[in-house]
Amino acid sequence: ERSRGLGDVYKRQPVLGPVFKTKPSRKDALKIVAKLKPFYEKVLLEFNKVVKYRVAILMPRFEFKHNIVRIDLSNILTKTRFKIVHEPIIYATPKSKIKRELWVFQTG
Repeated sequence: ERSRGLGDVYKRQPVLGPVFKTKPSRKDALKIVAKLKPFYEKVLLEFNKVVKYRVAILMPRFEFKHNIVRIDLSNILTKTRFKIVHEPIIYATPKSKIKRELWVFQTG
């Protein structure tokens, strides 16, 4: 069993965007994701420097009738040692305006 010391595992709920009274439009969701992507990239690049084993992180997910708007991680992860452990766990309360994706990454 691998010991879990400081820096081995890290969990984080960073900024998920503004609080909504009503569900945002697709156009607004695209703007929010574009604004948040640099933040998430910076966070993951910093985690890459200090985390030895795993990272669990929440990200916003906007669902619409014909598509999903979310932060594209493919380019960000190529700049790190992290690999996706499994597809994200998606959750929301019945009253949520946006959903959340729980991603788990492991150093590879």
